[in-house]
Amino acid sequence: MLDHNPQYLSAEQEIKINEQIVKEISAQRYPSVKINTAYDFAQSNNSAGSILMNQNYGPYAGVTLQIPIFDGNIYKSQKEIAELNVTNSKLQQESLLSTLLTDAGKTFQSYSVTLQQMNTQQQNYELTKKLVDVVMRNFQLNQATILEVKTAQTSFEDAAYLLVNLKYAAKTAEIELQSLVYQLKY
Repeated sequence: MLDHNPQYLSAEQEIKINEQIVKEISAQRYPSVKINTAYDFAQSNNSAGSILMNQNYGPYAGVTLQIPIFDGNIYKSQKEIAELNVTNSKLQQESLLSTLLTDAGKTFQSYSVTLQQMNTQQQNYELTKKLVDVVMRNFQLNQATILEVKTAQTSFEDAAYLLVNLKYAAKTAEIELQSLVYQLKY
């Protein structure tokens, strides 16, 4: 479900990076061989002396052997810190997962409740529409006053306004839910 969420994927990558850092620090405790190669051109000019111009060019190579004998436990403490960073990254990922799931649950709950309210309000809207029709017929037959007509029309308008607001809230909750799962469709 959260395989496409950028925050969650970022947290996963952070864990992998920190695990690689632990491996790199652990590797520093072992002997290493480094090979250097290059092609160089150097020229020096002197205004006085027996050699007025010196020119060197061409390839060169070198080998370096590094054997750690005593490092003052620097690598050990660096490795412990890196392992703590891995643990912290995992805890942050779990916290993020918990937050995302909680947000998705709350949003889904809100969406469900809004849909139920919308269905109830749709029925209320239909009833107020029928009430306006009945009051208008009674008014035409001189059995209702203008105040009753105005009250029926006001309740119809209020029901329509509330229905529109609930539809808007339902659509907003649906979009928010889809964005949490990172499957927002255009």
